[in-house]
Amino acid sequence: MGTNFWAAPFVSLERLRTELDILQAHGVLNLRIMALAEGDIPESQQNDEEFGPQRIYPASNDAPCADRALEVYAASLKNVLDEIHGRGMKAVMVLNDFWHWSGGMPQYMKWAHDQPETTCGEDFSDYQVGLTHPETGAALLAANHEVPFASSIRFQPGTGEDCQAVAIDEWAIPHSGILDQDTRPWDDQMHLSTLFFCNKKAQEFYFSRAKVVIEKLKDHPGIMAWQLGNEPRSFRGWGGVFKLWVERNAKFIKDLDPNHLVSIGSEGDLSPNWGDYANSDFRAFHDVPGIDYLTFHIWPENWSWYDPAEPIDSAAEKSLNAAITRTNEYIEVQLEHARALNKPIVVEEFGLARDDKSEPVESPATKRNEYYATVFDAVLENEELAGVNFWAWAGTGRPTDDGNDHWHLGEDYIGDPPHELQGWYSVYDDDTETLNLIMSYADQINTIQ
Repeated sequence: MGTNFWAAPFVSLERLRTELDILQAHGVLNLRIMALAEGDIPESQQNDEEFGPQRIYPASNDAPCADRALEVYAASLKNVLDEIHGRGMKAVMVLNDFWHWSGGMPQYMKWAHDQPETTCGEDFSDYQVGLTHPETGAALLAANHEVPFASSIRFQPGTGEDCQAVAIDEWAIPHSGILDQDTRPWDDQMHLSTLFFCNKKAQEFYFSRAKVVIEKLKDHPGIMAWQLGNEPRSFRGWGGVFKLWVERNAKFIKDLDPNHLVSIGSEGDLSPNWGDYANSDFRAFHDVPGIDYLTFHIWPENWSWYDPAEPIDSAAEKSLNAAITRTNEYIEVQLEHARALNKPIVVEEFGLARDDKSEPVESPATKRNEYYATVFDAVLENEELAGVNFWAWAGTGRPTDDGNDHWHLGEDYIGDPPHELQGWYSVYDDDTETLNLIMSYADQINTIQ
């Protein structure tokens, strides 16, 4: 039994200990945490009155290459792992992010644009990926590949020189909450991250930073696995680039630390939602020696399977019952891949809003509890499902009000990342019914042989 407690490295040691004690008491043994976050947030964005910084702040450090500040952060991360290990828990260490809320790939792309001549002083050529295969010279993009920024108002279509994003006007990471959704900021953000997979300068910055953290912590018994990133996604025709990126990143980690597991951090085979648009090569990506297990995520509301406004007993198209049916079907698709590869699989993200998507933290979570039970039952019933991490642990943290606003500087971190409405998917320390449910299933899941 596990949870996503991504904020563990970014809360006070006192709060961390409190949260871990609560989780331990309820049988939670696995924590998925954000092991790196990237800074460089403009001051105007930090202080945006409505949307806040949209990012973890302060992050691990704000320099593209490893520096003294990152080494200090790595030492503090060891303290976090000491607390986790001391309670018999293990951590999944997420090293990168497809999305902007921790900095991640969009931030590395921005650094590559702003500082193309900066070098980190190390040769990472054995691990970097471009648009051609390093041994055969063959093109890695399929002829029908998704063209980045094909309909963007911010960036020119295509890959640009060395897979750089070329801005139409000012170069900036498109933070979706701040911008008009009709301008498709999410698409721009995803395409920035897509170019990361073939931009060697952005990858150099990542390898420089990840190396410090991995080398510092590679012998720590509190680690279960390193993860390439949070939800790295491959679009149509990018499978060749993406698979080589997976292979080389896994090798990078295993060369530094051969004693811990490695996973991709994938959402899963998304073809049941969008055909061959994204992650349709999911099985191939995991058919790599350095990848030890598969992962997938389930988001009924985000994927338009579920409408929180429907009554719990509704038979409508987007009712809870309909979402549960689609969830079970989606789980079976992912399990087929695990069986074919003979590798275990983890459902490491899933969540549901409070009843009727109500905002106050004391609102009931009856639908959520029923949905959680569905996923937990799947873990009990399928031996390939080796673990489960619900999204997400807020614990003692609280939004500043009941308006489900965005996160602002100085507020508690909760389960919802800074760019999302605060309280959407969070599990609090006084969600008694949810915690009792988690504990009852933990007693069964943790004892499966």
